[in-house]
Amino acid sequence: MEVPMKITHSKIIGGCLIVSASVFTASSSFADTESLKACVKKSNGATRIISGKMKCAKSERQITWTSTSDSLIGPAGANGATGAQGPAGATGSVGATGATGPQGIQGATGATGATGPAGPVGANGISKALIASGNQVSINQGTEAVVLSATIPAGKYVMDLSALLVYSNGNTAMAGNPQLGCFLTSSSSYIEAAGSADSNYWPEAPTTSPFRVSFESQAATSDEIMKRTFSLQSTLTLTESKSLKLICRHYSEVIDDSNEKIFIRYPRLILTAVDEIVTLN
Repeated sequence: MEVPMKITHSKIIGGCLIVSASVFTASSSFADTESLKACVKKSNGATRIISGKMKCAKSERQITWTSTSDSLIGPAGANGATGAQGPAGATGSVGATGATGPQGIQGATGATGATGPAGPVGANGISKALIASGNQVSINQGTEAVVLSATIPAGKYVMDLSALLVYSNGNTAMAGNPQLGCFLTSSSSYIEAAGSADSNYWPEAPTTSPFRVSFESQAATSDEIMKRTFSLQSTLTLTESKSLKLICRHYSEVIDDSNEKIFIRYPRLILTAVDEIVTLN
């Protein structure tokens, strides 16, 4: 780009170039540089602009103007009006997921909540009863017999044992005080049970003392002198399945009385399974 510049009058006064009504043509290279150079003729002050590597003649001297010179910088112009707001830019793409932050510290323990209302009463549990029955057994004086037997699973039971006992002495007067002793035991005989407490489960466990029933002496009125009904309750706890027997023995103060017998009729053992056995003081 060229800028028309012409110098109509110029002279040097006190070492300064005075230019008036000056219009001249300069190439754009002058506008692009930081300084402007000119050659002034010594004899008449004629001035010409030079650029690049151009040099002044011996009859001329060179003068230079810088673009930063205060004499070339005009006063600041007024601020322009604010431009209209441009349209909104397009939505940017979703950024990558950031790294997982460190785990926070554990919060303080919360206060204990209020007690909830009582739930409804549950249904009754299912109980199970085991029943073992035996036939009539006749036990002579000085002998024993197995009244009933059963294999009982492990568990806790409430036990009910009942029978009808009949003493007979052939329609003769009773002599002495006959007795019946019984064990619920895993032993094979009454004598063995009487010497092994750990094998006995009734009247209590462990024990070597049998359950006893005594018949008091009285006159004979019939073949069956005396009848006794007994029903006994107890508890039974088995940690494993056991084969148990109710074994009874007939004792008497009269020796070798072949007429003396004790009949055990309708023997029955009822075991009711329970979850827990609690002894009340």
